[in-house]
Amino acid sequence: MRHNCNGISFFLLVLAVVLSNSSVAETTDFLTHSTLGKVYVDENGELRGLKNGGRRAFNVELVREMMLLVKHPVQFQVMPFKRGQIELKKKRKALFNIARTKLREKLYKWVGPLQVDNVYFYESVHQTPLITDFEQAKEVSRICVLRGTSQYENLLAQGFKNVYDVNAWSACLKMLTIDRVDLVPVSDSLIRTMMSQAEVTYEQIRKTSVLVQKNAGYIAFSKDHSDDEIDKWQQALDELKRSGKYDELVHFYLHE
Repeated sequence: MRHNCNGISFFLLVLAVVLSNSSVAETTDFLTHSTLGKVYVDENGELRGLKNGGRRAFNVELVREMMLLVKHPVQFQVMPFKRGQIELKKKRKALFNIARTKLREKLYKWVGPLQVDNVYFYESVHQTPLITDFEQAKEVSRICVLRGTSQYENLLAQGFKNVYDVNAWSACLKMLTIDRVDLVPVSDSLIRTMMSQAEVTYEQIRKTSVLVQKNAGYIAFSKDHSDDEIDKWQQALDELKRSGKYDELVHFYLHE
């Protein structure tokens, strides 16, 4: 009888170890967006950022380093931002780079910030009078914004009634040059990329002095992730910042 008890105890111990290891090994689907022209697939089939590729390339490389630290498979799925938000409603999903807004705060669990940069209004060089504050901005006919972004949400929350939403930032800048819209909020880290895609130059548009918001980019995890898991990912990011690796990635990828 004692022998059987010992056998059962050993079986239960082995089962507990197996279940524990399977829990630790559970993976997350990492989703990202807007990477066209900023990343490539290397000889190992991994998504990598292009040197001087800007924020998109930097984010991929930063999250990749975090994956290596926590021993998570290096795998990414690229999809449109809106679809990524829909996917976050499912289990074991994570989406980056996404702003942590009041509307989104309770929907996900958060790790970050991955990076912070400023968003300013841009106007046509023909704009008169010059836009110098929020009250003037509220009086223009149209402010063009990418649908579903933090800029879109924040302008509506601040009482702007003149928000005109579209599917691409490049469309906003093109319309700005032909006076179809009056203002476009764009972050410092993306303005050159957006201008290049829209084939717009500084002879056509100019940056105003109006700071719209500070953009802090995060990883949003679906809420089925445990707090311990979130802490693990946050610690990995913090370690990269402490070690100097974060600054290396900024130098190599973030500056276009």
